[in-house]
Amino acid sequence: VVNWERGTVVHNTVMVNDTRQTKTTTKGEPLHFDDVGRVKVMDARTPQAYTEVSEYRRTVVMVEASDDIAYSIDFFHVKGGNEHIYNFHALSQEIAETENLDLVSQPMGTYAGPKVPYGPGNIVSGFDGLYDVQRSVYPGKEFAVDFKINDFRKTVVKNRDIHLRLTQLNDFELSDVSTASGAPPVRAENPEFMKFVLARRSGKDLDTLFTTVLEPYDGERYIAKMEQVTVKRTGGAAVGASDLAKAVKVTLKNGRIDYIVYATNKAI
Repeated sequence: VVNWERGTVVHNTVMVNDTRQTKTTTKGEPLHFDDVGRVKVMDARTPQAYTEVSEYRRTVVMVEASDDIAYSIDFFHVKGGNEHIYNFHALSQEIAETENLDLVSQPMGTYAGPKVPYGPGNIVSGFDGLYDVQRSVYPGKEFAVDFKINDFRKTVVKNRDIHLRLTQLNDFELSDVSTASGAPPVRAENPEFMKFVLARRSGKDLDTLFTTVLEPYDGERYIAKMEQVTVKRTGGAAVGASDLAKAVKVTLKNGRIDYIVYATNKAI
């Protein structure tokens, strides 16, 4: 149980080399924070989280779509290691819809493998705590998962149809995307399980920027389209390997168009 509850896999973060983060007395380094206006930013890094990485940095940009609601874009940069998994769960027991995924059920076992029984916590990765596994192999660069939110703690008005839609817009091919069920911490208000999504990239000495749009909505979506936009240097040359840049274009149903640009080197 310790390997599950303390494991990196149960948190909304990136897991490296199928193991949990390294214990360290060094805290994260905040790089940017801006809570003013219609666009808010939080940017921090902790490369000490894994000994095999030189960068472990997360930048979240929250953009107000209206006075009542906002969407976020999560730029998560990890450099180093051979396995990167972006894992995410919401307050949800139900995945209402997926896009660009051909999910096939694994008939037995856990995310640790079809022959590995449900633990949870018997192995350090915590993967034996994820069951009811469905997997889409080589789904491409982009996909979406729509979580139907369950109000376990009865904190919102009844009869609301609340969702959280996760859309990834990556520059690389994913090795697989899986959904699974896993137990939340034990407390009276919590359900027996919640749904998890795990987007895996496998390779050698990886340099990965997971780009994820998180769109909460009630009943009807307000984003019409999300797409990647090509980024070039001001001089016309492509962005170099030593610098990282990404741009996302978000078109709202009311006609507004937002461009969210991420760059680790402001001179590019």
